Amino acid sequence: MSEPMTAAEAERFIVTMVPVVAQHLAESGRFRISAWTEELQAVFREITGRTSAALGRPLMGYTNGREFWIVPSDAADEVDVNAAAPLTP
Repeated sequence: MSEPMTAAEAERFIVTMVPVVAQHLAESGRFRISAWTEELQAVFREITGRTSAALGRPLMGYTNGREFWIVPSDAADEVDVNAAAPLTP
């Protein structure tokens, strides 16, 4: 099992992922990744918030405990609520 990220590693990861998520959202309208631990889900909640600020539009993060989705808030109804629960308004 891998060790948790340090605060500096998590910050570098978040900064690196924001433009990746923004580009993927622009191309496909949603972003999905495996995030099976509380730590990864917390990191992707932060990425959701920062990507939302960078794009200047509201985004929503959802998880089902295994996967994490980031979608525009107006597309949130398209996520299967039985498979995912909202995390980030």
